[in-house]
Amino acid sequence: MRSFYKMLLLSLALVALLSSDLMIQATANGGGSLIPEDCRQTPVIPGPCNPKACLRNCQINVGPGAVGDCDAGGCRCTYCTASQRN
Repeated sequence: MRSFYKMLLLSLALVALLSSDLMIQATANGGGSLIPEDCRQTPVIPGPCNPKACLRNCQINVGPGAVGDCDAGGCRCTYCTASQRN
């Protein structure tokens, strides 16, 4: 019976880990407004925004992991850094 509870606990931990990764991916792809603690956004670059050009410009100017998102006022880049754990 103890092995059942260990498996259940392990399964719950795995689900929690995967769901946080999926939330970050969905947010990075424009599916939400949550910005993880280790992520930052640049100020909006004003003007008309083309999603593909915005993404390309963010990856060139900020870094390959940056994601461009068209905001109401223009293009905004989101980038994440590795978390520092104690």
